[in-house]
Amino acid sequence: AQREPARRAAVDVAMPRYYCEYCDISLTHSSVPGRKQHHSGRKHIMNVIEYWSQFQSALPSTPRIPPRPGAPPMPPVGRPPMPPMGRMPPMPPGMHPGMHQGMSRMPGPPMGMPPMG
Repeated sequence: AQREPARRAAVDVAMPRYYCEYCDISLTHSSVPGRKQHHSGRKHIMNVIEYWSQFQSALPSTPRIPPRPGAPPMPPVGRPPMPPMGRMPPMPPGMHPGMHQGMSRMPGPPMGMPPMG
């Protein structure tokens, strides 16, 4: 009965637990899937956000770079730039003005003729 606790202690030393510094806990399941599950958990994510937010105010703010004189203004983020008035954007390869996106360059068979194939 005296040897069993000694053997169990040797197993605990050989298999170290994973310690999460953000959450201040040791995981009982230190396998890769156990760690992945912990890292994707809501509490862990909130602890990481809280930890790194304390350094946010210590970072210098990014200086605003003034635009070059004569340069066009930058478009708003998230929208594609609009073409200048009176100009159309370039057409995709194989298309010409007057064609719609779904139309191809090759016309179909004449009306009343069955499709070939």
